Amino acid sequence: DDVQVTLTVGHGGLTLSTLTGLTFSAGDGANDATMTFTGAKSAVNTALATLSYLGGQDYNGSDSLVVTVNDLGHFGTGGTKTATGTMTIAVSSVNDVPVLVGPAVLGVTNFGTGTATAAASDVDSGDTISYYVLNGSSPAGSVTTLYGSVTINPSSGVYTYTPGATVSQLEVGAGQTDSFQVVAIDSNSGVSTPVTVSVSITAPSTGGVGNDTFYSGSGNDAISGAAGSDAVVYDGLMADYQISTDAGGTLTVADTASIMDGTDSLTGIETLIFSDGTLSIAGTAGSQTLLGGIGSDAVNLGSGFAGVDLGDGDDQLILSGAALAGLGTLMAGSGGDTLTLTGLPNVLADTAFNHTSGFETVVMSDLASPTLSVGTQAGLSGIATIDVSSATGSLTLAGSGAAGLSLTVKTGAGDVVVPGGLSGTVTLETIDTPVLDASAVPQSGLRGARQVGNDLLIDLSASAGGGTLVIKDQFAGAGIDHIHTGSENNPTTYVVGTSGSDTLTGGTGSELFVSNASVTTMIGGGGDDTFFVGAANQTIIGDGTVQNGGIVGGQVNFAYATGPVEMFGGYASSAGYVTTMTNIDSVVASAY
Repeated sequence: DDVQVTLTVGHGGLTLSTLTGLTFSAGDGANDATMTFTGAKSAVNTALATLSYLGGQDYNGSDSLVVTVNDLGHFGTGGTKTATGTMTIAVSSVNDVPVLVGPAVLGVTNFGTGTATAAASDVDSGDTISYYVLNGSSPAGSVTTLYGSVTINPSSGVYTYTPGATVSQLEVGAGQTDSFQVVAIDSNSGVSTPVTVSVSITAPSTGGVGNDTFYSGSGNDAISGAAGSDAVVYDGLMADYQISTDAGGTLTVADTASIMDGTDSLTGIETLIFSDGTLSIAGTAGSQTLLGGIGSDAVNLGSGFAGVDLGDGDDQLILSGAALAGLGTLMAGSGGDTLTLTGLPNVLADTAFNHTSGFETVVMSDLASPTLSVGTQAGLSGIATIDVSSATGSLTLAGSGAAGLSLTVKTGAGDVVVPGGLSGTVTLETIDTPVLDASAVPQSGLRGARQVGNDLLIDLSASAGGGTLVIKDQFAGAGIDHIHTGSENNPTTYVVGTSGSDTLTGGTGSELFVSNASVTTMIGGGGDDTFFVGAANQTIIGDGTVQNGGIVGGQVNFAYATGPVEMFGGYASSAGYVTTMTNIDSVVASAY
């Protein structure tokens, strides 16, 4: 016959491993605080033999198992009979591992650090908890991650993540993700389940209180340095960007070479770093100065700066005429420095350079027919060369100059017009052969050349001479009748030209006869004569006797012949022409 059994505990759960033949009216035989079941005595005894007790979570101390048996009136007389028994259970304590909580995501800038605190709880009273990061599977006080490193305070659980060099150069607006794990360990060596912290690394456009370095990205970035001394790094060369500012102190750095850096607006930035050098910005809004270094800087300057100081080195500066006028100071240090001006008016006075110093060369680009007004050397502020070689028209030098003026002008393809009253020294470097137009030379002269009536007079210094004076196209137009020279060797030399006659007759002095194809006869007439043969059949007669203090004879010169010279008797032939010579004592052959 069946009996009914009730089992009850106060601080745990009871479990029967064998349930065969049992019917439950309370509980189900699995971790029950109270269970009631009915079954044959044999089935009940078999089940009770598999009874187990499990104390409640975090409980230790004494518990009681109360057993009540009801015969359901199946045994003996007098109806239902029950019996109750109690068993004391001693529940021993065990160490519970800490339970760790902490932020799942840590945000950090690529030039800053990120800090958070891990916190753990432990139901075991008296346990001390320590915190660690996992290096692999081993607890540690610090660990190197994929993109940085992290340290943790074992006592407080405060951990700090520091980005590494790889992400410190992230471009503005870019990001990266890293991670690490934190565990808590109690004083009884209980280890918590690790918590994974995901680190979100961003490259912000706004700095903090320290000295921050930003890396320009491919878009149009707006970067604010905030406090500290902050810098922006660019991929390209310094000359690939135009740098401007405004009254509010906002810098504009525009990529003019399509390096993919866009056009950036910068506030609170003190340093610009390029692949070939560094520039600094000093001063407050509205009065900023751009500073170069000791290297060779190449700067494309926009507007808005109060001053520029490029320092030492071979510096190059490009700016507009308007930007030049807006500067209070423009300085370059030692070295060969070049200032290139764009957007200029075609008339420029040297007073435009009153506030400049240290530039040896000024390049004026993209001009049509410029006029440069030259006053005093002080007005040019040490400028030695003006380069207008890109000008498409003529260059006009205006103004009076000065006694101490020394200026080299590199001209373009057009003419150069120099005023007659210009004082000082102006050296012209042209890209083609210069031609001196005597009619354009005033009475005051130009570097030793001046016009006297219809004549061109060239005054040489005591150290001059020894070279060759070349008269280009001397037979063009009315031609040159005579060239008079004077030296210790030939006090008076006449070079006889042509005025439409086929015979050239010399005078009493020493002459140079220069002929063309229309001249058939040249006659000396005294002195020490030299005859230059032309491209014609010619008769040349030297002096048969001493005349007018000269010598007997003369020299025939084939310098302008276009072929070799053959001599036979008193004749010579070259290039198909025959020269008949009388009273000639020497011949200079051609170059053939």
